[in-house]
Amino acid sequence: MLKKVGEETAEIIIASKNESKEDLVGEIADLAYHLAVVMVEKGVSLQDIDEKLASRIR
Repeated sequence: MLKKVGEETAEIIIASKNESKEDLVGEIADLAYHLAVVMVEKGVSLQDIDEKLASRIR
């Protein structure tokens, strides 16, 4: 699964250089899916992520 996260990240970089918003949205969705799978496997919740992001704003 971690390999897929890396692959999707690279695909986002490539899609970002192109004009197609639809392609970029698709690649971001793919990455979000694979990240969600890793989060479940590792016991990381969306609340954990939200708290981390909130701490960076303060």
